[in-house]
Amino acid sequence: MKWSEYYSDLKIPSKWVNVSYANDLLPSFITTEDEDGVQIFIDSHDLSVRAENTMEATGQNEDLLKRFAVVVSYGEGEPPVFETDNFDLVLKFLEWRSIK
Repeated sequence: MKWSEYYSDLKIPSKWVNVSYANDLLPSFITTEDEDGVQIFIDSHDLSVRAENTMEATGQNEDLLKRFAVVVSYGEGEPPVFETDNFDLVLKFLEWRSIK
């Protein structure tokens, strides 16, 4: 499955910039609206692909990683500040961050 298919079911906001890098496990975007800078990683909507990605990332696939993970921009190795399977919650979280 191509990375663009991972988020083909989503309406990505126009102010998000695709910063996916060939060596990354998942495609990712940054938002130009959040002055702290966050990066949003998006896993596949296909559960079998997510299981493969979870296995590659963690060595197990019993507990799938959440589909969306928000991290401090380019915070390699840092844990996500927000994880969910719901895209609307990602948008609300980012909106909340910009209001703070």
